[in-house]
Amino acid sequence: MTSLITLAMSLLETDLENNRSALDDYFSELDAQAISWLLVVQTKTRQAPALPAFYAGRTIFSHSLGLSKSRNIALAHCQTRYAIFTDYDPRHNPQILLKFERILLSHHDKFPFVITDVGKTKDWDRIAEFASRAVLSGDGLL
Repeated sequence: MTSLITLAMSLLETDLENNRSALDDYFSELDAQAISWLLVVQTKTRQAPALPAFYAGRTIFSHSLGLSKSRNIALAHCQTRYAIFTDYDPRHNPQILLKFERILLSHHDKFPFVITDVGKTKDWDRIAEFASRAVLSGDGLL
């Protein structure tokens, strides 16, 4: 089954270097759950760091700094109907993404788009809760 949601993450090159093991594990877990993901790395260097093969085609190196620029880059490369955009946070929970995706799959007609502002990504369980409420209200706007 093709993923309906892409997790698009922006991080600085130093975050990538300093947290590589955790990121490798996290993206491997997303792959195991068949969750689409995209990584935008903000870098000041001209040479991209060496990455494992599973990063290929899903990692974009940008010399532009700023979360808004990274978001626009991610949206331009996203190939799913929905994107969850975040900066780097090691507390992401793939199970919450799967729950949110199931809600969207079941009620996609009620979600022409989703807007949410829940603060830090540790609150993703709230996103799924809000999505459930939006399905009940029928507005698709969170």
